[in-house]
Amino acid sequence: MGQSVDVDRVAVTKTLVRDAMSGSRRVVRDAPDTAKCLQFAVPPIQMVRDGYPIPRKLGKQMTKAELVDAVAQSAGVSKADAERTIGAFFELVVSSAKKGDKVAWPGFGSFSTSKRKARTGRNPQTGAPVQVPASLAMKFTASSTLKAELNPNRK
Repeated sequence: MGQSVDVDRVAVTKTLVRDAMSGSRRVVRDAPDTAKCLQFAVPPIQMVRDGYPIPRKLGKQMTKAELVDAVAQSAGVSKADAERTIGAFFELVVSSAKKGDKVAWPGFGSFSTSKRKARTGRNPQTGAPVQVPASLAMKFTASSTLKAELNPNRK
């Protein structure tokens, strides 16, 4: 296996890189500015499996398995522990939402519920009026810190 270079906080092996769009493999030669070349040649890489980077297509949603793998790798715990922890977090958010409580994580955002009023809707096929009952909806509000990090050029 080749030497690794840290590009945008992801270790990329210099010997073999998969192109994210076509899935084809290509060899990257050792050069003084290899890291600079890799930044432009390869779209963001999310995961590393068996020592090789696994590129994801841009705009693709992260699956549950990918999330568990990423959390386990980042926290240095087993996948089973990571899955139990993520599951416990979501169970806590759902149970708190059912009670009407708000769950907040400073620097990230908050989960809460919002009430939707009953209304009259329309059946799209027939155009007939349909009564839509009142309901609760889950809501996520990003913190100002997260918004600033996602939009660095905005004031």
